Amino acid sequence: EDKHQLREALTEYVRALVTTDFYEEDTYRARRRLVTLSKRPGVSNQIAAAFIQERRRNKNDSFVLDYADFLDHAKRWPEASRLLRNELARSDSQEFLRRALNLFADHNEVTGQVAALQRLTATATARRSEISYRLRLAEIYSKNSQPNQAATVSRALVQKYPTNYGVLTEVAEFYWRLGLRSNSLGV
Repeated sequence: EDKHQLREALTEYVRALVTTDFYEEDTYRARRRLVTLSKRPGVSNQIAAAFIQERRRNKNDSFVLDYADFLDHAKRWPEASRLLRNELARSDSQEFLRRALNLFADHNEVTGQVAALQRLTATATARRSEISYRLRLAEIYSKNSQPNQAATVSRALVQKYPTNYGVLTEVAEFYWRLGLRSNSLGV
């Protein structure tokens, strides 16, 4: 950047977004600088181009999360959301999917949370995790005035695990909270 080569500097800043540890000073410094530079006219498009170029090289899902984090800090959440939802469809990484779910939850974005939970359910390797994700999905539907979807998820859970005591009690209590007393008693 000091050499007035903004394009190369942006590429280096985008490359530096990749986190390797929980707290890495270079990553945060690069993100802060990109946020500042993105406010200049035309620079945000150059940053996006640098991301696309680096993404061709770096296929790691965590890089997408780091870039989405930059977009969020730059007050460009709709772009970050779109990027995360596109990556959700391709990723099998439980870590990526959980972190994306948390970002969607932080922004109260129901469609993103639903998509992340559906993908987590589809890629879960442990039965306990799958059950937990399905229950969370039903809860999200319930909290967002979608009782029919919540009931559908619950019904599918009972059909898949009809002898699991934990599933049966959780779903019965869930139906009761939804006001579906007859369904609750039927479970």
